[in-house]
Amino acid sequence: MLPRMWALTWLAAAFNALLMIAMATGTPLSGHAWFLGNVVLGVLWVASSPRRRTCPRCRSEVPRAFLVCNVCRHDLYRPLPPRRPRSAGQP
Repeated sequence: MLPRMWALTWLAAAFNALLMIAMATGTPLSGHAWFLGNVVLGVLWVASSPRRRTCPRCRSEVPRAFLVCNVCRHDLYRPLPPRRPRSAGQP
């Protein structure tokens, strides 16, 4: 999950936990509070998702919808091969 989205994810979890505690203690709450709160948090969560991502090969910013990097032509859905460590005798 993206670092920006962690805060909103925890906020949504805390909101639902507080509502569950309130219902367990007998506090009169309507279902509208739960529904509207989760709709607002859901919209904020989706709206905060980044529109761009970083290419793992050339580190350029690429729109999220692209399947191939427009700079180095790297396929963004194929993982890079693991890097081999250099041996001491080679430059």
